[in-house]
Amino acid sequence: MANQKELDDTYMGTAILHSMLSKAVRAKVGAILVTKQGVTLSGYNGTAIGRPNACEEEKPQPFPNKPMLVTKPEVIHAENNAILKAAREGVSCIDATLYVTLAPCVHCSAMMLQAGIKRVVFLHKYRDDSGTELLKEAGVLVQQYDKLYSKDQMKTIIYVADSYAKAKSKFNSLVEHCQSNKIEVTFSSERLTVELTSVTCRFLSLSDNNNHIIKGMHIDKIVFDESSTISTNTKSLLNSRLRS
Repeated sequence: MANQKELDDTYMGTAILHSMLSKAVRAKVGAILVTKQGVTLSGYNGTAIGRPNACEEEKPQPFPNKPMLVTKPEVIHAENNAILKAAREGVSCIDATLYVTLAPCVHCSAMMLQAGIKRVVFLHKYRDDSGTELLKEAGVLVQQYDKLYSKDQMKTIIYVADSYAKAKSKFNSLVEHCQSNKIEVTFSSERLTVELTSVTCRFLSLSDNNNHIIKGMHIDKIVFDESSTISTNTKSLLNSRLRS
């Protein structure tokens, strides 16, 4: 099963590929909408169906003495195209994540709020940050892709317990010690993946059968519950993945 970083990389990569389909000259933007059920819908900036593909028009300028390309007011932004496609196909956007190559403007952000989108990941900043500020004020998780998994923002904590219930009871206290709202927490228990609003939380059975997963981890901290039992092999492997 793919982890959250792998999913974020894949969906943002797909948004970048879709941006190349845009006929815009000034800025090519792509977006991928991912519902909580994993349904994906794409969009890129362009004109409405049946309209000419040109996204800009030339406007005369007094200085310098040459026309300037201006985006047509009818052009639909990438994220709105993805949301409109969802509406046309009867797909709910409630609690969805939207990946977009350019941070949304305030009008697109307002539409995202109305659609029920709960997380937005953008690649490049827009010249005006009023859109992302609107989303943050409304409680939407807004993240810049390039900073999403930088070492100073992402913390991985391993809590080893002998049951799912005990692991989950420790979750809030672990988060409080991280000084960050972007945390990956892996517990030794029976569940595979649980996603929360501001953190990524994976419930993983730390048996020798899952050692290949541990080998791909970069761990900041390990906490062992007093009653936990774990093989010497797995314990040594965990310690070998601690960041220096």
